[in-house]
Order: sequence, then C-alpha cells, then structure tokens
Amino acid sequence: GAKLWFDHAGKTSGHAFVVKALDDERDPKKTVALTRQLVDQDKVVALFGYRSTPSLEAVAPVLDEVQVPLVAPFNGSDAVRKAGANWMFFLRGTYQDEMNRLVEHARTIGIRKIAVLHQRDAFGMEQAKAFDATLAAAGMKPTGTYSYDRKTLDTTEAVKGLVDSSPEAVLMACTPKACADIIRKVRETNQKMMFLVL
Repeated sequence: GAKLWFDHAGKTSGHAFVVKALDDERDPKKTVALTRQLVDQDKVVALFGYRSTPSLEAVAPVLDEVQVPLVAPFNGSDAVRKAGANWMFFLRGTYQDEMNRLVEHARTIGIRKIAVLHQRDAFGMEQAKAFDATLAAAGMKPTGTYSYDRKTLDTTEAVKGLVDSSPEAVLMACTPKACADIIRKVRETNQKMMFLVL
C-alpha cells in the first residue's frame, strides 16, 4: 500500500521515491544497525513504517543523533513516545486510546467479565499494566490474566486459562500470529467469548 502511494506521489510530483525494505527480524540490535546502514550508506532522507516496541525504543536515540525523521511508526506505545522520540512522527493513536475505546465498548454492551491476555515482552507487559489500569478506572478488574512466551509463541497455557475461566471478553496484546492461534483454539472449544485486540 505504501509503495503504491509513493509511486503515485512520484508520478504527480515529478520526484522519484525509492522504498527500500529491510528485515530486522524484530531484533532491536539489528534495527539500530540497519538504521545506521540506511542513513550512512544509503543516505536516506526519511525512514518509514518501523514497528515493534523494543525496536523503536532502541532506535529513538539513534534518530536524535542522526537527525533523520521516522514517519508513521506502526506503534502506539507510550514508552516509545517517552523514549525521547523527537524524530518520530506518529500517525497512529496510543494503545491507551485504543484500550479506553475497547473497555468503553465492552461496558456499553453489558460485558463485565473481562480477562487480559498478553505476550511476555516489553510491549505485552506494558499493555497488561495499562489494561489493568484502564479496567480499574472503569470500576472493573480482570477476571484473569494470561500470557505466553513471545519467543516460542506457545499459547497452550494461555488458551487453557481462557477456556477454564470462560470470560465474556478478552483484552489482547499479542502479535497477529499468536492472536489468531489463540482465537482459533478457543473457538474450537465452542467458547463464546469476544476478543478485543490492540
């Protein structure tokens, strides 16, 4: 989608846009190394579309050092915004904004029994705490909190916890593959819970 827009902008403006994609494998050290490569060797004028909370936290001071903007990071973390992200320009709202809306929606339709599910990493732990705070502000507390290892993506225990506790809804902070796996496995047990995903 981004490439289509850059191609369109290039045709209408007369400027050529080159989009170069590199895979950091969600490793913050690789994110920093590849960012330096793009700036030092490729002489980019802007960076675009980075994701992953740990990677963005790691690259924030580098951006300040090299003074190259990172536009539209796909992230809503407050921690990233507070990491000195002076050269990051966000288009997405914060995860907290999303959480407030998810909890408000659940309350509006009468759901009170809500569990929290998160991956065990910087992103997941931050969001688990924020989910708890958001529920508390709404006069609620989670019926249970479940997690899985971000590195192995083994969701077995998390799924068992959800099935055993049978909440009406689950607030989820997880990668797309793990979220899909959890939802599929819970659905296979004929549980009728709603999944509210950041």
